[in-house]
Amino acid sequence: MTDDVLGNAFRRYKSFNKAKVIHDSRSFKNRGYGFVSLSDASDFLKALKEMNREYVGNCPVIVKKSNWKERCFGSKKNKKSLIKHFKKFKPKKK
Repeated sequence: MTDDVLGNAFRRYKSFNKAKVIHDSRSFKNRGYGFVSLSDASDFLKALKEMNREYVGNCPVIVKKSNWKERCFGSKKNKKSLIKHFKKFKPKKK
């Protein structure tokens, strides 16, 4: 699977921006997942209905919404855990 193959499968949606297949940095084999960027929510819903569980090449596709904003470092949910993490690495005063 390549970025182009994945992109060609989703290019039919007007708001398609880009597709990226994630590869292992050592072996350069794909890791079994990728990302597709669609800028319109209605296109996402169409892709969810039409492309979910379909095959692109010889790989089945599972379409789901990214949770990137929920994992963002600036979110309120993660601020407390980040502050705790960085306090651990604070240099000790002499």
